[in-house]
Order: sequence, then C-alpha cells, then structure tokens
Amino acid sequence: MITIISLFTFCVQAFIVDFWNIDKSIDHFILYTTSQTVQKSFVDSFFQHSLQSSCILCQNQSLCNITSPSSAYIIQNSIKIPYLWGFSSEDFTKFLQKYSSPAIILLNSHSDIESFSLNPISFLFYYDNSDDFNNFTNIAIKYRWWPVFFAGIFNNTLGHKGKFSFPMVKVHGLDSNYYYVAYKDFENFIDKHICPVLLPYNDGIWIKKCLEGKIVAISVINQKRKGIWNLYAGQLKMIGVDLRDEKEDIFQMMYVDSKKYPEFLEDYKIPIVPCVLIEDWRKADRYYLGDFSLKNKKKFLQILYSIKNEKSNPKDFTLELMPVTQTFTLWHAFPLLFLLSGLSILVFICFRMTFSKQKIN
Repeated sequence: MITIISLFTFCVQAFIVDFWNIDKSIDHFILYTTSQTVQKSFVDSFFQHSLQSSCILCQNQSLCNITSPSSAYIIQNSIKIPYLWGFSSEDFTKFLQKYSSPAIILLNSHSDIESFSLNPISFLFYYDNSDDFNNFTNIAIKYRWWPVFFAGIFNNTLGHKGKFSFPMVKVHGLDSNYYYVAYKDFENFIDKHICPVLLPYNDGIWIKKCLEGKIVAISVINQKRKGIWNLYAGQLKMIGVDLRDEKEDIFQMMYVDSKKYPEFLEDYKIPIVPCVLIEDWRKADRYYLGDFSLKNKKKFLQILYSIKNEKSNPKDFTLELMPVTQTFTLWHAFPLLFLLSGLSILVFICFRMTFSKQKIN
C-alpha cells in the first residue's frame, strides 16, 4: 500500500497523485519513507514552508522501489536532484534554511560569525572586490544541495583591513580550531575539507561520499557519556588531525552515537559499546577491534597503515575474535554501588531482627 500525503491537508487526507504529471514550473520536495518517525519529522519541518512538498509513506519498500528506509529528491527546473541530507527534524530544518538562503550569506559582526560557525560544515570567505565574491559564489552554488554552508565578509567589515591576504577561505564549524585556510584553489580546498576530521555519522547520503575509497576508523559510543567521548571520539579526532596534517587523505575518522543510531549497531552487529572498528571502503572489509584503547596511538596507527598497505587480513579481526576488556569507569561503578547498598541494608535489617529476638529471650 502507498499512501500519498499532502502537507496542505495537514496530513489528514490521503490521496493518489501522479507525480510524473506534477507542475514542474515550481520546486518540489518528495519523500519516500517506511518510517512514521521520519514522516512526522518531515511534516513538522516542512509545514507552512513555500517549497511544495509531499510525503509518500511506503508500507512496502519494494513497491516504492527504495533500497533504504527513507529516500527523497527535489524537482527543480524539471530536474530530479537526490536529497543528500539526513532525515531527522533538525536535518530537514537545516535543509530548508539553506534552500531559502543565498548561496553565500553576508556576515557583518562577530556574533554573526559565531552563529554561522554553529553549522558543522561551513566555510567563511574574506574578499575585497566583487569579482572575487562572484567567482566564489559560483563555487558555492556547486554545493547547493550539500549540507555545507558558505558565508562572506568584506575586507573592512570587522576592521581587519590589512591583516589578511585577500581573497581567503577559512574552515569553520567542527574544524574551526585548526585554522585550515586557503588563498587560492578554493574549490580543491573545499573538496578536501568538506568532510570534517571527525565525521559525525548520520543517515544522509552525503556521508557515503565522505567514505568512498577511504579507510574509515569508527568509534561507536554513547555520546552523552563525556568520559567515554574523550577516550574514544576525542582521541580519534586527535589522531585524525595528525593524519590530515601529514596529508594522509586516505583515512577518515568517524563516530557513531549508539543511542541516536541503533540501526548502525544492528547493521554492523556491534555487541558492545564503546566499540572501535575499521572499515576499508576500497574492499568492503571490516576490522573489529572491540573496546581498543585509542590512547595506544602507536598500535592503532600500525593497524591503520597495515590495512592501507594491504598487510592485514580481516579474518584476523572478525567479530568472533574481537577482544573485549571493558575498561572499568565510574559509570560502571553505579550499578555495583546500588547492589552493595542494598546488601548492606539487608544485612543491617537481619542483624537488628536477630539481635532484638535474642534480647527478648
């Protein structure tokens, strides 16, 4: 069964629409999904937006001819464009924010820069003439449908005239602390840094474009546990920064929030969290390391380079052979403390009851 839902009926009425005969003079966003959660996120984000939108809730994946729980595309100027973003309310909202904005937004203050830097993947362009701005705008337009944001600052807007060589592009967002800049070859620079050093996994198609042909080191963690984050994601990011500085572009670091994306654990058959694994996208090989300590940077790099040089065998890193040490942390102590507290109370009660009976006798 396929149910076609129009946002302009508040998703109450369902009716069949021939999408091959839709009005292609206006833009459309069409979602195919088997998930009611994705459907709700879609409705919450797109309601009252000017983009003509429709949701197709597929109860049968093969009937909708989709190979994943959700997929979408945009029809613009009669051209069908794949939707690359994720499928949460936040993803849809950010997509609409970018869709409704110019290819490059202009910033006028330090607070504007701080707000802009909240976009995980973003580039700030410094310029001093309209020709440079127009040339960079043409580059930004090429990334129109990517979850990457561009902004521009004219040379004397913030009183920094003479402090920079113009034009210049600087990486902001997740990698803003590493001062990645370029003064020429901007398109190549963007292509190199469009995937952050430590890539946050989501269900968007664009993620796959960051992993193709790469050796991907993955930390699966519960993101809310900061101690675990530092040990597994923080350490992985430091390793990634060093590798990028050494121009080892074949490696990509990535973390997965186990609570947000439990389907990743199912697909990869991850039995424990935290868990470290390496996936060689050149060959579709997986190397399971278990709760390997990334503090042992030397050993980890040896494994990475061994995979790069095809000297490691994935048969030696299977799920069955995966080491599990489960390093003891304060978080592990809480259940034990509760158990010990309960036993102490029980012993105390038994002692009092026994002592009271003896005194009566």
